[in-house]
Amino acid sequence: MFHNKVQSLSSIGSNVSFNPYRTRLLTCSEQSITVLRKKATNWVETHQVQIPAKIHNVAWIHPIYGSAFLVADKDGSVQVWREDDRDEFVCDTKVSVAKSGTRITALSVAPHRFGTVFAACVASDADDAGLVVFCRCEEAQTGSLALTQWEVLRVPCASAPLSLAWSRPIGLGDSPTSSSSPGASPGASHSVLASAGCANGSALIYAFDVLRSRFYLASTVAGHERPIRALDWAPQHQSGTPQLLALGSADGTVDLWHITELATEERGAGAQGQHTQIAVEATLALRLYADAPEPRPEVLRLSFQPTGMALGVSLADCTVQLWRPTLQYDKWELFCTVRGGAPPPGSGAPSGASSLASDCESASADDALDMDDGSDAQ
Repeated sequence: MFHNKVQSLSSIGSNVSFNPYRTRLLTCSEQSITVLRKKATNWVETHQVQIPAKIHNVAWIHPIYGSAFLVADKDGSVQVWREDDRDEFVCDTKVSVAKSGTRITALSVAPHRFGTVFAACVASDADDAGLVVFCRCEEAQTGSLALTQWEVLRVPCASAPLSLAWSRPIGLGDSPTSSSSPGASPGASHSVLASAGCANGSALIYAFDVLRSRFYLASTVAGHERPIRALDWAPQHQSGTPQLLALGSADGTVDLWHITELATEERGAGAQGQHTQIAVEATLALRLYADAPEPRPEVLRLSFQPTGMALGVSLADCTVQLWRPTLQYDKWELFCTVRGGAPPPGSGAPSGASSLASDCESASADDALDMDDGSDAQ
């Protein structure tokens, strides 16, 4: 079964983030952040950080900045916390991305080679709903986390974005040991796509033009009547093949989409000359149904194993399901269900369920495929 154990925590986490090396883990409660470090087969608490404002999300930032993480708070701000020479985390900078009280539903750092880029989802009923993308300017000092010096791109969304994930095309993995330098410009075959799940049941797929530091909408994927709360991209193993995008909805289903890039030429003006803009074609490959009676529990979070050979799905009934492709890759089968405590009465999305997704994210990466396929799997 699962081999990695988390020792008792001083606070219960509702959101998690691994560092790129997967040796440290963040988890946050309402106004505190717990930092854990992996030691042998255990995760040990090393820091407890108190935050003045209510926390919405946390995320480790690229290791070029040392040991640092992002915090989204209910004041509509993103904070940067960095570990100093005394091994203590201190607030390095804070920048406002939305009006106070606006929920920042997701923080997501781009894959390794674009680790100097991260985005925040702003869910709002007002006109400011959309993505806020931070890109380090050439003028900004290398290693500087002074976000006021970074370029900020605001990308409006027709519906409030609830989740965000970056594609992982071949050659652009998350490994910080990659030989390519962070922030380097990609080749034509290395497009970077970001997808946002929205409250209206659609997913927006954006292409990122690194050379011009801009996001543009490449495709819209529809098919759900309830919000898309979770999504993730499987790693791409062969250049030129479609990428696989998983969407988890509040209706209790997970859709797997094949995303194919179609390059369309577009002529720019002035000195920029001609450049290529990516169009995207999305084809529904498969729909997975939560293994539960109607009404099915909401999908709160999902995550692919780093090899793409397993998919962990966290549900609102405090269970985590692990899926894997069959030998023919034409179907996915449920091979393990991890059951947590009973959800609180009348609660459709208990806080414990989202932390279960973190177990799925970490355990499925190395341990899920070690499980037996027999009757004890469920």
